[in-house]
Amino acid sequence: MALGIVRVSHRPGLASRTHSRKVLATQAALLIAICSFSGAGGATPALAAANSTSWAHPAHPASLPAALGLFSISCPGAETCWAVGRSRHGTVALRWNGRAWATIPIPTPRAQNEYDNGASVACAAPTSCWAVGGTDNDSVGSAASSDTVAHWNGERWRLVPVPSPKQNWLGTRYADDALQSVSCASPSECWAVGYQGSRRLALLWNGRRWRRIATPPAYSPIVRSDLMGVTCAGPNACWAVGTAPLCWGSPRRCSQESVDGVLRWGGARWKEASAGKASKNQLLSAVSCVSSHDCWAIGANGGKNQAIHWNGKRWLSVQIPTPGSNWSVAFGLPGLFGIACASPDLCWAVGTDLGPGGTGGNEILKWDGHRWSVATVPQPAGDSRGELRSVACNARRSCWAVGQFLPSGVGEVLRWSGRRWRRAKV
Repeated sequence: MALGIVRVSHRPGLASRTHSRKVLATQAALLIAICSFSGAGGATPALAAANSTSWAHPAHPASLPAALGLFSISCPGAETCWAVGRSRHGTVALRWNGRAWATIPIPTPRAQNEYDNGASVACAAPTSCWAVGGTDNDSVGSAASSDTVAHWNGERWRLVPVPSPKQNWLGTRYADDALQSVSCASPSECWAVGYQGSRRLALLWNGRRWRRIATPPAYSPIVRSDLMGVTCAGPNACWAVGTAPLCWGSPRRCSQESVDGVLRWGGARWKEASAGKASKNQLLSAVSCVSSHDCWAIGANGGKNQAIHWNGKRWLSVQIPTPGSNWSVAFGLPGLFGIACASPDLCWAVGTDLGPGGTGGNEILKWDGHRWSVATVPQPAGDSRGELRSVACNARRSCWAVGQFLPSGVGEVLRWSGRRWRRAKV
């Protein structure tokens, strides 16, 4: 069964630090089966947006592998986009040249690693892109994984070394670490973030090499702290979001719940930032900035979608719809995975709603400068469920969303062209 990687970090309150991703994938498959059974009597129609926003599926390239999940997309130019993900054979990279998508070879660290995947891609320029992710090595008989980083130089992808994982308190390497998001302020300043064991992980590219940068401690032996999204509004102006343990008092005590984690980079070090009132089972999965005083972060909060906005002084909670009954959040998965803003009055958030009262899987929300609303989006036929993982815009009238169909793991691509959606020519 080809399922997308469902990372431990998407499960607030998880007690085990080395929970296998195979177990999580099985749980996701079970959730899909439950939702399919519950919705057998007919799906509830998607909520319609006030402005009747609609999407459509472009055709997939003939060169796409048979089983492919697309996890991230970046568009550095008007006619250039990159999407990364995985197939049964390892990491996959697709390039849009303004006319069609094509598969571009990208190195896979170890061909036998079934779960090698590209989790995120970002481009500082059309000739300088980074793809990051993690490689689960089944041969070790555990949940061991390691960071993978590849660079596009305008001609080809090549693997780039990253600092070796640190040791844990037992004196051995952490069994589970992976990079989940990457963003570039310039060709000489890129950030990749994720987790190492139960701790946050941040790497900085300075134009010559990657190096580890310390993050504020947010450690709990029973709850993972990680970074799931990163973005840069400019040089030395970056945000990273994810989860943190719910802790209090002195001596420090922690529950099995997680809360929003927000870090800010100002050029010298990462600092904790307040994301507003903390509550149980919170997580932030992605962040996007229009400017240094206009940023959005999205995720889940207690079984509902959540959005917070940075106005240049503080983060404030903003009301955002949760279509139907969002079972995905209830099972510890973020309802919203990705966000992109083309302008202050046009942002898109994408994700999934696996509940029988929801949209059947694919979920797209639109910010119009005043409020968030639900966009009309195509859904897969039959018992399949859609899961949109990432969105990117290279203009107000040109945006892409990528993801996968579950449980098949086949990739899906949606395109927004301003007023209508049309199929891409292959």
